[in-house]
Amino acid sequence: RDLKLEHVFVTGAACRGRVVLKIGDFGYSIMTSERSFNRESMGAPAYAAPENYITPLLVCPVQTDSWCFGVCMFSMFECRFPFHGSENEDIAHRERMANFGLLKEDLFAFPYHAMEKNPLFRDLVENLMIYEPLQRLNINQVLRSPFFSTTTPKSITPPQMAACLARIGDSCLE
Repeated sequence: RDLKLEHVFVTGAACRGRVVLKIGDFGYSIMTSERSFNRESMGAPAYAAPENYITPLLVCPVQTDSWCFGVCMFSMFECRFPFHGSENEDIAHRERMANFGLLKEDLFAFPYHAMEKNPLFRDLVENLMIYEPLQRLNINQVLRSPFFSTTTPKSITPPQMAACLARIGDSCLE
């Protein structure tokens, strides 16, 4: 429930010049399954799924991680968050809740720029960031998605990825 770009390690060593992403967390981590529910509130607001706000005691970590992966994908390719809001915490919370309401009614328009002409990317992100947790793609569906099977994402260097992360900022400050 705390998958975010700050927990992604980037390396290009020994990989023929390609960037390799590894997930890690030096903080609190536990093993979960699709049947386990964590009753503790976790995660950064910029990555938090709607259920983290609405039903925090009944959140399935696997489905929440699917949402977070969608936010990571969007942020890596767009260099911004899909729900970028105010610096003020109260205003940002209200904006996020309004955006979740639009998403629930299928009225939210993701702010694509760099990937606006890639329907495979848009389909992947929007199926990871579905309002209803049980309708989100799982990791097996993601790995079989047309985006990964027919598209080779453009490789970027570790310094380019670091520059992108610097533009996005630290989600913990939100």
